Parts: sequence; C-alpha cells; structure tokens
Amino acid sequence: MTKQEVYSNIQYNENLIRQYTEQINRLHSQIADCNSQLSGYNGRKTQLYSALDQVKQQIRELEQLQKKIQTLQDKFSEKQNKRKSMLSKSYQNKPDVCFINSYISGMTELLSGTEYKNAYNGLVSAIESVKSRGSRACNEQDNITREIRQMEIYIENSNSRINSFRSDINHYNNQINYRRQRLNYWRQQLQYAT
Repeated sequence: MTKQEVYSNIQYNENLIRQYTEQINRLHSQIADCNSQLSGYNGRKTQLYSALDQVKQQIRELEQLQKKIQTLQDKFSEKQNKRKSMLSKSYQNKPDVCFINSYISGMTELLSGTEYKNAYNGLVSAIESVKSRGSRACNEQDNITREIRQMEIYIENSNSRINSFRSDINHYNNQINYRRQRLNYWRQQLQYAT
C-alpha cells in the first residue's frame, strides 16, 4: 500500500471522528433544550397541581355551603308548616269574631304570603347560585386535570427524545472509538507503506 493511500485512510477516519464529534455536540445541545423545556413543563405542572388543590378545596366548601343552605331551607319550611298548622288548629272552632278573622288573615298572610315566599325563594336562589359556582369549579377542575395530563405527555415525549439522543450519542461514541482504532492502525501502517 502506498503512503498516499495510508494518508487517505488516516484523513478519512479523522474526518469521520470530527463529524461524529460535531453530531454529539449537536445532540448535547438538543438534550439541553429538552431539559430546559422539561423544567418549564414541570414548573407548569406544579402550578397546575396547586391550582387543582385550590379548586378541590373550593368545591368541598361549596358542597358544604349548599348542604347548610338546604338544611336551613328544610328547617325554615318545616317551622313555617308547624306555625300554619298551629294557627289553623288554634282558631278552628272559634267564634266568628271580626278581629279574630282579621288576626287569622294577617297571620296566614305572614306565614304563607309574600314575605315567606321571598325568604323561601331567597334560599332557593342561594342554593342555585352555589350550584352554579360549584359547576364552574368542576369545569375548572376538569380543565386543569386535562392540562396536567397534557404536561405529562409533553414531559414523557421530552424524556423519550432525551433517551433517543443519548442512545445516538452512545452510538456515535462507539463509532468514534472504532474510528480511533482504525486511525491508530493506519498510522502504524505508515511505516510499512511505500
């Protein structure tokens, strides 16, 4: 083999080592970019879990509030029914006296008229308002949960890319080792070349 052929083989292996080294450097840069993205995804995921905890707490509080208002409404209705029943029983067999009739009419209006309906409807409105806020909080919880899952997918994909890049780096390192062996071989062959 001629010296020119040996030098050509040496240069060929040196060029491959340089190309593989450049490729490894690009892969390290891509890994750094992925790690930066991962940091952002993990930060966002932490924020989302915090927001999710707050929304869950809000939902629990709204459920408790709704139960309390419902209990209040039930007790209010029960007391009103007892008062009406008492009024009805108290004056059922009383003589038809004008002031008693007027009193019964006034009390009946008080116990089942506009004021009662306004108070009862206020409780119904409060329950509906709490249910509406609870529904919005549940929707928010669903949205946050979806976004957390999306962050987990991004993290999983980034980790897969990093693993792929590392595998490529290992491959190129093996190639560099092989090419260095070949380079040493050809340098040794220089002494035998003509």
